[in-house]
Amino acid sequence: MNSLFSRLPANIYVFVYADDILLVVIASSPGLARRKIQGAVNAVAKWTESVGFTLSAVKSVRGHVCRYKHQLGSPAISINGDRIPNKKIVRVLGVSIDRNLKFREHFNSVKASCKTRVNLIKTISKPHRSNNRDLRLRVAKALIDSRLFYGLELTCISRELLCDILESTHNGYIRTISGLLPSTPAFSACAEIGTLPFRMLLFKTLCQKAATIAAKTSGSERTFLLEECDRILRITTKANLPPVAKVHWNGPISWQNPVIHVENSIKNSFRKGSESAALQSAVRELVGSRYPYHNVRYTDGSLSSRGVGIGVFGPELDVSQSLAPECSVFSAEAAAIFTAITTPSSKPILVLTDSASVLAALGSDKPKHPWIQGIIAAIQTDTTLAWIPGHCKIAGNEAADRLAGVGHEGQRFTSTVPLDDVKKWILRAVWNHWAALWNQSRNQQLRKIKDTVSKWTDLQSLRDQKKISRLRTGHARFAYNFGHGPFRINCDICGVQNSVEHVICNCPQYNYPRETYGISTSIRNALGDDAATIGALLVFLKEAGLYHQI
Repeated sequence: MNSLFSRLPANIYVFVYADDILLVVIASSPGLARRKIQGAVNAVAKWTESVGFTLSAVKSVRGHVCRYKHQLGSPAISINGDRIPNKKIVRVLGVSIDRNLKFREHFNSVKASCKTRVNLIKTISKPHRSNNRDLRLRVAKALIDSRLFYGLELTCISRELLCDILESTHNGYIRTISGLLPSTPAFSACAEIGTLPFRMLLFKTLCQKAATIAAKTSGSERTFLLEECDRILRITTKANLPPVAKVHWNGPISWQNPVIHVENSIKNSFRKGSESAALQSAVRELVGSRYPYHNVRYTDGSLSSRGVGIGVFGPELDVSQSLAPECSVFSAEAAAIFTAITTPSSKPILVLTDSASVLAALGSDKPKHPWIQGIIAAIQTDTTLAWIPGHCKIAGNEAADRLAGVGHEGQRFTSTVPLDDVKKWILRAVWNHWAALWNQSRNQQLRKIKDTVSKWTDLQSLRDQKKISRLRTGHARFAYNFGHGPFRINCDICGVQNSVEHVICNCPQYNYPRETYGISTSIRNALGDDAATIGALLVFLKEAGLYHQI
């Protein structure tokens, strides 16, 4: 279909997926847009005739996107005299595009299509099943979140409407997985199961997608994407986006690419953490006997609260440089090896590194990390890489470790950050913001019990897990009426509104079983993350006749 693109008039955007062709025209008036799109349609129709295809007007759709309510009168767009029907909503690759780009129809369609998927989550969350919330959560994210965020690159311009319509679907399956009641606040449900709330999950996904697209583009488009991503992060998490490296692959691995020689004799004989005299003797034997004419260079990477550094040590070589604080240890190790093999040498180079993950990545068919790609592109045929255990009391290795440790104070190796590290940084920034919001929350019972948003230990029984989760979030059936009568239920003995804290810790009618099983009068201790305490609490609930009222 390449010949099609050369037939189209100028200033026409064309998108092709399989045999579907989408033509996009931007103009200042409906009349000008109609003339330009008619010319483009005529060009496509003429091309189809030249290659033996037929362009059907009945199967084609015309859509008009504009903030103003223009009347699309005649003459209509036609193919060989046949009119192309106008539609208010055009469906492109599963995304319903309306006239005002509000995507309300698309969001409603997504919500309706997710009902069957939510029912599947309900089926695997029934009480007779074993308790594995992590597995059910992964299934739900794969089935439902992938549908909720499909086409987010386009629908993100209507984020608030997306949240208003689809947030309830996300919160619903989170409550289902934990067995929580419908009245449970969404923040409490997410903190209890250890996942992000919908809005933060949306912003995290959106920023990661924007960074991915920006890493594959250049120029003004890349600048716009990064600025928009940075703006969203600053509004959401008060954090700024680090610069993103342009990540690309130079081509598939083939016989033309250099063969990377990796020495595995040390790796096959010793393990990580070895400090024996035999290891040091083996390294001396490797350097002195097998590679006596090589320039030996030791590399290391360091990550700490002070920053990220790389270190390279060898004869007449002493490199200590820094990376952006968002970089990972893997990136630091790869940057160190890249520096070691690209620094000029009059002899063949032998690089000794303690990063087995970098050596494994060099054997990948299509590595995506920019410095792994750089190593593959720059390495010489007489260069050898070898793994040795870290902190093994070998002088060169210890020197490289010291250089990497102070590397954060040195010159910056590069100001860019690999895409994978940017994605992880975005995830950490969003999680840190979620943790800060949870710490500021004071009006939810779960906050009295759980300070952190990380996941707590799950119980083996799914039925017991649901009871404990309801108690922790403060929404149980003995405190709320979901049938006829008042919504809040009063205690028959004390005359106050029932609550989880009142029933478990304070109500005098349960003093005897409470003392018998050593239930704490502090709600924080009674429902904390302690297996023995939770076991005693479950026995107390059954003895007091409360277990089936939760």
